[in-house]
Amino acid sequence: MMKPGCPLRWVVLMFCSGMCIAESKASETLSDEAAGKTYHFTTHYRSVINASPQAVWSVLIDLQAWLYEFELATEAGLAGQPGQILNLYPGQDFKLQVIASDPPRMLVLANLPLTFQGEFGTGVGVFTLHKQGDQTEVALTGSRRYTWRGDGVNPLRQRRATEQFQQASRRMWQDRFLGRLKQLAEANSPSAEEQASES
Repeated sequence: MMKPGCPLRWVVLMFCSGMCIAESKASETLSDEAAGKTYHFTTHYRSVINASPQAVWSVLIDLQAWLYEFELATEAGLAGQPGQILNLYPGQDFKLQVIASDPPRMLVLANLPLTFQGEFGTGVGVFTLHKQGDQTEVALTGSRRYTWRGDGVNPLRQRRATEQFQQASRRMWQDRFLGRLKQLAEANSPSAEEQASES
């Protein structure tokens, strides 16, 4: 139970503590609720970047730069700040909101509630940055909750359960998106020689 005045970041950290990042770089899990029509799709991805957490953070909060397959038009708020709302697809009601920001350690995004093809969904994505020597590990834990409001079998759940869909999800998030984040952060990160000359 959340205590009054409990900071959101601690709630998110408690949420993440039950979802350990696997040794592999990526994983996807589907789990059903007892009601039968509701399920969770949980994902874990991580990338080790040759840059400081500050250098990674400056790219991370520029969501359009590395989540490049989405439109991400800002509808409200400032980049990377709580309250920023972005629309993922032109002409559709897929909205993403920044709900917590703790630079350069954690960014929390929420998929705002929507109904799509008979399925009601909400979700949260938590990005954490951990310094590892001269590198930064970026870990993404995402959890979406879907409830089928149609009749019969839920075709969207069947599709998400396939290895083909999960491999496509892995390629998009692990390879393309986190790959682009790594590329941009490393390109913008000062070299060891530049850091030494500045000090």
